Amino acid sequence: MVTLGNPVATDADGLLLDVDVQQIDENPVPMREDKRQDVDHFFRAAIEREVNGKSKKYRPCRLCP
Repeated sequence: MVTLGNPVATDADGLLLDVDVQQIDENPVPMREDKRQDVDHFFRAAIEREVNGKSKKYRPCRLCP
């Protein structure tokens, strides 16, 4: 089948032939765990402080003096 110059040529699934469809990764890396690793790398464990009568968590910077 010649599709060069035919912008409406489709395959058996109905997708355009000149579109390269990438495969979907069946085992994606969990995004939340990736972000958690970045936070843990740059910040220490959370500490709680009272601010205006409310308890808030803060994470001190590991790299800051």
